[in-house]
Amino acid sequence: MNRLAQQRCLLVLDNLETLLEPTGQWRDQGYYHFFLRWFETGGRSILLITSRERPDLPANQLGHTRSYSIGGLPVEAGVALLRAQQVQGNEPELREYVVAADGHPLLLNLTVGFLKEVAGDHPPISGLQRADLNLLKIVGLHRGDPQTSIEIVLKKSLRRLDETLLAVLFEVWAFPMPFTQKLLKIARDSSVTEAQLRQLAKRSLLQETYRPEGWTFQFQPLIRTYLQQQLLDVYRATNNRLGEANTLQAIGDVLQFLDRRSEALTNYEQAIGLYREVGDRLGEANVLQKFGKLQEDPQAGLGYLQQAQSIYEQIGDQYSQSRNLLFVAACQIRLQKIDAAIATLQHSAALASTIGYEPLQQYALDRITELQQPAPAPRAQLSVFVSRLKGWHYILLGVSALILVLLIQWITHK
Repeated sequence: MNRLAQQRCLLVLDNLETLLEPTGQWRDQGYYHFFLRWFETGGRSILLITSRERPDLPANQLGHTRSYSIGGLPVEAGVALLRAQQVQGNEPELREYVVAADGHPLLLNLTVGFLKEVAGDHPPISGLQRADLNLLKIVGLHRGDPQTSIEIVLKKSLRRLDETLLAVLFEVWAFPMPFTQKLLKIARDSSVTEAQLRQLAKRSLLQETYRPEGWTFQFQPLIRTYLQQQLLDVYRATNNRLGEANTLQAIGDVLQFLDRRSEALTNYEQAIGLYREVGDRLGEANVLQKFGKLQEDPQAGLGYLQQAQSIYEQIGDQYSQSRNLLFVAACQIRLQKIDAAIATLQHSAALASTIGYEPLQQYALDRITELQQPAPAPRAQLSVFVSRLKGWHYILLGVSALILVLLIQWITHK
């Protein structure tokens, strides 16, 4: 607020609806208080908000706020978008489709992605009229209601995905923020590849941006919301309890990564009930491990992790045993059970060696080395303390000298 009041700036908050609960309440009251102060004091800067839903904002006391309904692209801009996507066709054909789609950018991109899937990277616009697609008629039937057309095109797009890409889409849909393939690996230990994510982007189901750290992906809020609705409806309609459990666990993983622990635990509790219902022991063990990692009390966390370890041993999953033991050791260290932690890490390293997975083995061995190093001698600690004191001594000398110079200048001036 101070910076916005000091100089004229433009602050853009895009997709504001992602900050709202389904009930319309703010996920973080900090945003509400920011807007409250903004509407009370105003400023030299401009605040631009885009949202699919009208948020509950404070009263506009200064009368400086304007609200606009955003229409679709002008026909020329829509035609340019199609040409940039390498869609082939003459001007009248391209203009006809832009008009039918009300210039809605997402709808245009989705249909182009669908066309590329069935007709190659340079699809003819005439492909929209193919009898098996009939996209031009579908879009034209819903003039003034692009969302209905989007849902129909999305359904057609999802039906054409092979099982692998469909599984990838349903694994990553819960991420509410831009993500990379490396981030998926960290947050969910995912095996999704960057090439698979780029295939989804090619179909306009994901947006992709190249950055120095690699390709970054994100969902349009409308697509993510649609996928969420379809996934829980499809799984429940087909009584696919395992699919529903996997989805709940995926949502929990993302919420845990975002440090929204209570919400993550709620999803995990629902997931573990379904895993137990269908008899999926690996799924049950994975959620028990997540329960253990989320506990603030290390003793409670250790209990969950040991339950998970027991199941991993019963089903013979040596990779999961080795990985889980790293979390067990972390709890033991917090409980000051260093000898037990070293023994646990040695067991983890041995299992990793058995399956030939060097990263887990090396991590366990490195932690053992750290724990076995002797504590610094008291004299060395004293030396460090004296060294720090000397550093402060020089700082104090410098400050004193500066004060003395300023004092002399003041006296001379007087």
